[in-house]
Amino acid sequence: GELRSWMLRAEREMDATKERVDMERKRAQAQAATVKAMADNFAARGERCQQLAEEANIEAKEAATQAIEAHEQWRTEELAWVADQTDGLHGLQELASKLRQGLVP
Repeated sequence: GELRSWMLRAEREMDATKERVDMERKRAQAQAATVKAMADNFAARGERCQQLAEEANIEAKEAATQAIEAHEQWRTEELAWVADQTDGLHGLQELASKLRQGLVP
């Protein structure tokens, strides 16, 4: 009697414990799958951000190079214009000097 009753109760409690353990295992597996999916998503987003940053860096370097080239071109043209203006002024100074000296009729 009593031993058999105790054995049956222990067996039922063991089955209930086993069910709870299985349920917790399934819940833990589902949670682990969710966390892994989130981690994979974050990793993919991180890689995309890295790729975008690298592309932006390349574009910035290209824009800087173009700006430097454009500035150099502008500077060269400005120096040529100033040189032309200086030559013209020098020519006028020579004409004025000749006029003062009476060398130009």
